[in-house]
Amino acid sequence: VSNPVAAEYSLTSDRDGRWRTGGTVEEVVAEAGLDPESLLRGIERFVRDRPARMRSLREAVEAAERR
Repeated sequence: VSNPVAAEYSLTSDRDGRWRTGGTVEEVVAEAGLDPESLLRGIERFVRDRPARMRSLREAVEAAERR
């Protein structure tokens, strides 16, 4: 992902760049952070961080416009 903000909030199984250890489907999904509880935490974090995320994006746009 070329955008650091998108990369920070992406909910993917490869978020840490390592192989899963194996086990049942439920264990692998949980370890990958794709179980319902992990997804909910990720969504809640995305919502909670909105003001800071918007500020960061605004600053990046302003910096790009000054170039």
